[in-house]
Amino acid sequence: MDAAWIGLLGVGVGAIATTGGTLITGYFAGRRAAKAALLESRTGAYSAFIASCGLIAFTATEARLIIATRSGIVETARLLTGSHKPVDPEGIIALFRHDLDPLYQSWSNVWTVGSREAITLANEVLDQVSLLIAKGSEPGKARGPLGTTLRGHAWTNEQQAAFQAELERLAILRRDFTTLARQETGHAVVEFFRAGASPFS
Repeated sequence: MDAAWIGLLGVGVGAIATTGGTLITGYFAGRRAAKAALLESRTGAYSAFIASCGLIAFTATEARLIIATRSGIVETARLLTGSHKPVDPEGIIALFRHDLDPLYQSWSNVWTVGSREAITLANEVLDQVSLLIAKGSEPGKARGPLGTTLRGHAWTNEQQAAFQAELERLAILRRDFTTLARQETGHAVVEFFRAGASPFS
């Protein structure tokens, strides 16, 4: 093989090596970019879901306060004079729906970009939200029909304990989801509650 062919062969091998190197570099660069994009999407979806869960806990407590303060004979007098509008079940449902819309949207985003573990935990959170809403919107049974008519709704100790238990269960699930989110997005795991303390203490 003469020198010309050897030179051409050398050029060809060099070109192949260069092209191969470029392709490999581009492949790994593309994978890094895709991984970064997924991480960004998951961070946004997880953060929105965590925030929405916190709003639901606040709204459930607010719903109980509304039920208590907007009932009884004093409230009836206000309704008769037109100074207050009545609060009915539709109003309570609307109160929750205002916060449920972003919760369901963020849940859908977790389903779209989240890991299998995150989706499973998010589903548990949604189940718990349903239980909390049911407890937060139930009428008080402490005073009976006549007492409720005169003095407004009040809840028995058993009802209060059950409601608090549902609140704490949601807080724990929210903490667990946040811990998983931090692990998946490369952040150190931290303690969210004081050791041995209730999430709401």
